[in-house]
Amino acid sequence: MRILGITNFFDEIFILEKKDIQKPSDYIFNKIKKMKFEKYIFVGDDPINDIEPALKHGFFTYRVIRGFFKKEISQSKAHIEYKDLNKLNYLIEIGVKNE
Repeated sequence: MRILGITNFFDEIFILEKKDIQKPSDYIFNKIKKMKFEKYIFVGDDPINDIEPALKHGFFTYRVIRGFFKKEISQSKAHIEYKDLNKLNYLIEIGVKNE
């Protein structure tokens, strides 16, 4: 996020791997939602353990299709699926709507 120059567009950035919480976890989504942000964007690469739970909790989802999970298929599709984070700048510029 820092490399993309977009950290100043967010009130908070949570990195789940650093929270010692095994994914998927309703706990972290519920905790974040209690903070009452205007919008929630979830960025992940695993469609089953990242994207599906985020969608379930009403987050706008951005799936990065690369690495270990790039061929993984799920019944739930992210709002945006792209090979890297370059489209994230565009989302921020146009504004993201949570469903």
